[in-house]
Amino acid sequence: MKPFEKIVVGIAAGGFIGALYILWEKIKDLESQLKDKYHLPDMIILLRHGESEANVDPSLYGPGDGKHGGFGDPNIKLTELGKQQEFTYLCNDDPALYIVSKAAEAGKRLAALIGQRPVLCYVSPYQRTRQTADGVIGGLEKAGIRIIRRREDPRLREREFSGSFQHEDYCRDEEYRYSRFFWRPTSGESCSDVYDRVTTFLETLWRDFRSLPDLRGGAVLVVSHGLTARILAMRWLHWNPETFAGTRNPGNCD
Repeated sequence: MKPFEKIVVGIAAGGFIGALYILWEKIKDLESQLKDKYHLPDMIILLRHGESEANVDPSLYGPGDGKHGGFGDPNIKLTELGKQQEFTYLCNDDPALYIVSKAAEAGKRLAALIGQRPVLCYVSPYQRTRQTADGVIGGLEKAGIRIIRRREDPRLREREFSGSFQHEDYCRDEEYRYSRFFWRPTSGESCSDVYDRVTTFLETLWRDFRSLPDLRGGAVLVVSHGLTARILAMRWLHWNPETFAGTRNPGNCD
């Protein structure tokens, strides 16, 4: 007789406590199988890029005014300050999950946090996150930490506010009346849209947990953007939209 058949028989016979015990044993068995099946890391670190050119001059997001050309969000680079910034990290309810701000030249402090754990790194393919990852990974390697793999993933990009270029003239008056999480700007993304693509990224993450034995007991580093990092935390920690609405992006210079 299969375990779940035993549960049905037990309940039918009035043996509810016995059925719960059998179910508990089955859950313990499944947990043991998962531990053998997945090579789980000790921690996941969410790292925001350093100060970018558009953090200083938001007009660079747009198409330009005829005199000064805009770059577009994917092409925004770090400022010189952004290349030098250190970082602080904020622990969430989950002690294995960190949101990190003021990233770049952060390799030394990340090395202290990570110890000798091997690292799997995911990076948004925007220029400022690539530059941040370059500096951080270089610092980790100098500290003798092994990088299992570095992967770029477009699903980790910043939220798109308004078409190919993020125009500054869109109206956000209705955002707070409607919902900070579900409101969508014209031709742009809602936070819920970002949540959906982040969810598919987590499916990739779990596949890597299964296929990379070296990741067991290691660390996952995600180099991304402020809002994307918050939504990753929301998805991982199962926050509801109201909890998310009460959070703010970590600043570059906090």
